[in-house]
Amino acid sequence: MFMRIRTASTIRVMALLSVGWLTGCRRSAEREFAAGVRALNRGRYVEARARFEKAVFRRPGAEDNAQVYEHLGHACWRLSEVEASAAAFQESRRLDPNNWRVIYNLGVIYAAAGDAVRAAALFEEAALVAPHETLPREYLAHLHALAGRWKEARQVLTEALALAPRSVRLLTCLAVCELHLEGPEKAVSRLASVLEMDPEYPPALFNLFAIHAYRFGRRAEAVAHGRRFLAVASAYPRVAEVVRTYIAEQPLNARAAATAATGVSPTIATTRTEDWRAQAQRLVERGQAAAAVQTCLAAAEAARASGNADERERALKTATEIAFDVADGHAALGRYWLEKGRFESAVSSLKQAVVLGDDSEETHLALAEAAERVGEYDAALVALRRAAQRPRAGAQVQWRLAMFYDQILKSPPDALREYRAFVSRFTGDSRVLRARERIQALTSAVAAPEVLPPREEPRAKVELRSTTEPRVGETPPQPMLALPAVPEVAPVPAESRRIQWRPPVVRNPQAAAQAYNRAADYYRRGDRERAIFFFTRAIENDDTLADAFLGLGAIYLETGDAELAKDAYRLALERRPDDPAAAYNLALAHHALKENEAAIQQAERALRMRPDHAPMHYLMGTLLADVPGRRAEARAHFERFLALAPNDPNAETVRRWLAHTR
Repeated sequence: MFMRIRTASTIRVMALLSVGWLTGCRRSAEREFAAGVRALNRGRYVEARARFEKAVFRRPGAEDNAQVYEHLGHACWRLSEVEASAAAFQESRRLDPNNWRVIYNLGVIYAAAGDAVRAAALFEEAALVAPHETLPREYLAHLHALAGRWKEARQVLTEALALAPRSVRLLTCLAVCELHLEGPEKAVSRLASVLEMDPEYPPALFNLFAIHAYRFGRRAEAVAHGRRFLAVASAYPRVAEVVRTYIAEQPLNARAAATAATGVSPTIATTRTEDWRAQAQRLVERGQAAAAVQTCLAAAEAARASGNADERERALKTATEIAFDVADGHAALGRYWLEKGRFESAVSSLKQAVVLGDDSEETHLALAEAAERVGEYDAALVALRRAAQRPRAGAQVQWRLAMFYDQILKSPPDALREYRAFVSRFTGDSRVLRARERIQALTSAVAAPEVLPPREEPRAKVELRSTTEPRVGETPPQPMLALPAVPEVAPVPAESRRIQWRPPVVRNPQAAAQAYNRAADYYRRGDRERAIFFFTRAIENDDTLADAFLGLGAIYLETGDAELAKDAYRLALERRPDDPAAAYNLALAHHALKENEAAIQQAERALRMRPDHAPMHYLMGTLLADVPGRRAEARAHFERFLALAPNDPNAETVRRWLAHTR
């Protein structure tokens, strides 16, 4: 009896301890989740991911983990860990099938990976789960538009508009559909109604600019809408540059004013043709061959925008004839032949561009595509390899090289190597999902014993679709579709982005130094996420440590986040005003953001501290070369650069520039 009572008591005590332990785990998990949400909202994505993973670990199997996995998916997406993001959203969807945001975000990820069929199914599912939400329908319309299915896109947008009849975003997207289905007049009318609701809505202003510039040829109206767009275009830096270029190249005059009043301009094309030819010839006579080529290329772009195919071809041919030793003209002509399906001519022109020194990714990719179309597989492979060997080769090059080995050369070992390299180098690219699938399929193919055919069969040609993105201003113009492209958590305007950290209550230089050394070690190993985490930890222990801000700036500048890089270098300079490296890198960040005046100011500051630093003179020459009235200063800086670093990789380019601008 004693023993039985003792056993029952023990069981009750163990049960109470178990309940207490589970309660403690739950509370700990809730604290981790709350801390993770705060870190996510502050942009501390490495910390947020760790917090969410701890929250899941401390309460495995809990139903409300669906919310944790959803936030984990966002954190992984922000860290460019696409596979982990998709896995987290999938787990959240399994635990809570009725969360439309998770279904929508999975659709976004698969759309970015190029799997439009799976993405469309997910958007349709999200629309069924949340019939009163517009985002799934908007993105579904976007997929239809990308495929040229304008009627389907309009139908889906009309359904979404019934839910939000005053949405300027939806109305602008609908105007794009009407542009393709009913013509520019209908689109202009729709966009005018958008501006009545929001006079400063950037996509509507840009669309009106594009239609007037490239469909109607009404320069006055295009300039007017373009200037209104530039006043509110801080979130669209690339498009803003297109508008600025158009305005600079299309000055208003009496003829343009008359056109604005009548809406008719029958002689503009002829006048413009005579102008560009005469201007190009004058530049050649003055020895400015490169500038003459650029004049011809600008004329070709204007002819393309106006739909004058013959004039465009004449301008491109003229560019190669008047300056046969300038690569830009041959490259542009080669891309034109590729676009027109004249692949042999494209191969010839693009090879000439490469011989003349064009080592750009765009030219190598175009040459690879053209050579593939005519069966010159060796030339295509060489072009792709050369592009992949460039110091900053992009994901598109690596992807095309892997696909070429996979689909064209049918070489599983080589394809497997390149797909693995893609997954390793570009973890943030959504195509890693497709790359993983091919790796899995090819691994078994490589492992299987090879059976040789009795005789060699002719290899079939497999055509790869061109993946060149359309540029703004193409004919017909492609106005911006104001749609989301990634799953977002309260996006922050770029101009207000700042480095976030908790100021130390008591500075601890020793802990800061330890965190800084760990960050530097992770940075050397290429682990940028952990490097950011420990640089920030160093700052939180001692926010006077300028080197930690410099480390953050270097990472953000390398990864293309120039706004955060700018802020990091600004903070470093505040702590160490006499640091030329901080001033130089801040100038680079301003330059990346097209903030040339600020870039020049910081570059001058850096040069005052290190007057014999060759890269600073090169940067100053680059910044001043296009500033009216300051070319002489640019020449002086370039000449000083050559004197300090005559064997620099950029030296030959500088010499050519100096020779053409005498």
